[in-house]
Amino acid sequence: MSITRSNPNTIRLGGDWTIVGDLAASATIKPGHLVERFNSAGVIRWRVATADIDGVPAVALDHAMANLGVDDTYLVNQLMEVGIMHKGASAWMLIASGQNVAAGVLLGSAGDGTLKTGATVARFTALENKASVTVLTRIRVEAV
Repeated sequence: MSITRSNPNTIRLGGDWTIVGDLAASATIKPGHLVERFNSAGVIRWRVATADIDGVPAVALDHAMANLGVDDTYLVNQLMEVGIMHKGASAWMLIASGQNVAAGVLLGSAGDGTLKTGATVARFTALENKASVTVLTRIRVEAV
């Protein structure tokens, strides 16, 4: 008999996090996207992570303070709730279409806010299997 794993309906699953809520979104960003700070004409904002490089594992969180969930997208100029994951923290993040992820595989930035296998710099490890992904999908991951 197997146990069915239900969707957690929250991005932050466990472990040690630092929560940041003082910067706005530069574009529409979905909770579960890997994000990064950037300078937009002198204004620091959040955007989806743009490259497969090392950096802070910052994740767009569901906006619970505004009674918004994991499927409610942040709009341009809306203040974001972002979690900085510490080593061992777990999250429900987004992987891109076309991925075939096995539990234990290392994941990194795909350059569009999603995660991919075979990244140059691994920031996460998969905590579950997601085979033959054909649409934007969430997966449980742990920061490494």
